[in-house]
Amino acid sequence: MNHSDLNTPAQLVATDHDTSAVPQSSSVASSIERRKSWTRSLLSGLLISGGLVAFVFAWTWGIGGRALAERCATDFVMPTGFLWLAMLTGAITFWKMRRTLAAVICAMVFVFLLTFFNSMIAGVFYRTTELELSENPMLQVTEPLDAVVLLGGYAVRNQFGEAQVNADGERLVTVAKLWYSGKTRTIICTGTAHMGDSHPSVLGRELLVSLGVPDEIIFEIPGENTSQEMQSMKTFLGDPPATWLKHVGSTDEAATTESQDSSRRLGLVTSSYHIKRALRLAETQGIEFTPIPCGFSSSDNDWTPRQLIPNASAGSKMASVCKTFLASLVGR
Repeated sequence: MNHSDLNTPAQLVATDHDTSAVPQSSSVASSIERRKSWTRSLLSGLLISGGLVAFVFAWTWGIGGRALAERCATDFVMPTGFLWLAMLTGAITFWKMRRTLAAVICAMVFVFLLTFFNSMIAGVFYRTTELELSENPMLQVTEPLDAVVLLGGYAVRNQFGEAQVNADGERLVTVAKLWYSGKTRTIICTGTAHMGDSHPSVLGRELLVSLGVPDEIIFEIPGENTSQEMQSMKTFLGDPPATWLKHVGSTDEAATTESQDSSRRLGLVTSSYHIKRALRLAETQGIEFTPIPCGFSSSDNDWTPRQLIPNASAGSKMASVCKTFLASLVGR
């Protein structure tokens, strides 16, 4: 036997190490290449997203100056705007890495935010819920109303126990204007809290009194939603309290409830997106109102590129549109 053909234990160990080193080095090289690929893909996504930010920022600055451009930059770092950019970055990154499913999911979220949290699109849908009027609804009230009904949902009680208005506070302002301009004899506040004792009708009374409106001309009716409020209004008109009749006068005792209702001049104040639904529910109860919507979404502000950036305010408007649509489907 040739001794050169025999391997010593040390030689065998060295041979094993050489054999295992090949797949290990290949695995390390593959891992490094994947990291490089991820890095290149991520940089591509960040570059495109950053380019979009720079383009919109510069465009906004050119149209509206530095102050508006700074607001634009703020919109980008707000949660909705930041998530929008993150989804764009993710879609590009995953697409370049051939992670199709992840790229599609990111792209869908990006488009969803661009659609349902976009000020321009939300404004178009929001205006479909508003009542079309040829002039300011306040100007349509030419003679004093017997009562103006103030639908609840415009106020809350803060941590100090004080009533304060929320985003729909224009309802309260509109009613106060009607009173001080002599366009209504009484005010009827509506609403019952789902929980607790912060009833919208009570909050409305407190706020109106704080604005100098006489407490004795303010009346309250219950209702946890608009449908219940209209039912309560029907009951109120069918058997009105004597204190209310003292301010508005009584009708012919022989008249039916329906004719009494129609003889009253009533105004209905609520937000513009809510007025159509409120009038529809009032019609089911046989009550006729002069509509006095407020808080319109339309404005004379010029368009700016900033409106391309998704924001929470637009999402809130779209939520109101969806709520109105769903309510119409179930007759509420």
